[in-house]
Amino acid sequence: MGNKVIKFWTRIQEVPKRSDITMVELDRFMINSGFKKRRQNSSHRIYSIGEDVITIACHSNKEKVKSAYLRKVAELIRKYGIYNENPKQEEENAEI
Repeated sequence: MGNKVIKFWTRIQEVPKRSDITMVELDRFMINSGFKKRRQNSSHRIYSIGEDVITIACHSNKEKVKSAYLRKVAELIRKYGIYNENPKQEEENAEI
């Protein structure tokens, strides 16, 4: 896993009330993280991962993404264990 991806994942987890992440950055990160872009209809982008679907409304690629969407993306990444925060701990739990 690249260093840039880890840094971006850290940025998403530390989202303040207002985001500094653009739609282009988030789109690239989500696709690299295993999300599939199902459709883009004007200002709505629809992604899926596993059985979950997320719709992100953003009017332009340079527009800042709302923090609520970033929290939802982070929640799905944690749910699917894409970026394990402590891989050793998860390996130990798997052995038990």
